[in-house]
Amino acid sequence: MENIIFFIPGEPVSQGRPRFARAGRHVRTYDPKKSRDWKAYVREVAARYAP
Repeated sequence: MENIIFFIPGEPVSQGRPRFARAGRHVRTYDPKKSRDWKAYVREVAARYAP
């Protein structure tokens, strides 16, 4: 397997704690908006370097 090295421009964002919401008898887990947006940005930049 080949390593891919790339640079993510911008200020790093720490991973936020997961949040929980109740919906009746079920519990839903989700990322805070800031973490979710940063992950999407990193995924977008990384996709440019994917083979």
